[in-house]
Amino acid sequence: MFIRYPDGMSTETLVDVTGYFINILLFNREDIKMLYRIITEDKNRHKTVVLVTNHFKDFTIISAIGYWNGIAESSLIIEVSTDVINAGYRIGVLAKLIKVQNQQDAVLVQEIPCNSSLI
Repeated sequence: MFIRYPDGMSTETLVDVTGYFINILLFNREDIKMLYRIITEDKNRHKTVVLVTNHFKDFTIISAIGYWNGIAESSLIIEVSTDVINAGYRIGVLAKLIKVQNQQDAVLVQEIPCNSSLI
């Protein structure tokens, strides 16, 4: 589901609010965050970190081994846990930028409702 809102620059931006409404409708809670994962090939790691930093200030990057079409490859799992309403849209933009940068056929994006806290 998308809504349009003015971004203050005389243009409109599509914002993904699906995660927000999932939290309200399914869990009847606004405090549940969404955990977003982008799983990509480990190419251009420094450039990938710069891209992620341009979109989010808090994130985790995990090195992994993934399989694409039966072939093992070094992978990165980028995790962002947030309750920001437009995070799904920002994750989608970021995933497309990483896909183009790394010249990949696809990157995997996961959206997982979660309850997390800093202790």
